[in-house]
Amino acid sequence: MNLPLLLVAQEVAAEVVKEAPKIQPMQPLGWTFLLVSVTAVVTLTGYCFYKVLTTPPAQ
Repeated sequence: MNLPLLLVAQEVAAEVVKEAPKIQPMQPLGWTFLLVSVTAVVTLTGYCFYKVLTTPPAQ
């Protein structure tokens, strides 16, 4: 790779980094939604496994 192209790429990358939005921490409502969603999925999965694995075999 030639040097001028590499320097241009570095300058473009530096501009992109300057224009990128700053990362903000998650809001409490975001954490609440995340925890409720994950809890619901894990609970439903566990319930389904329980129902499938404990149902007596059909005769």
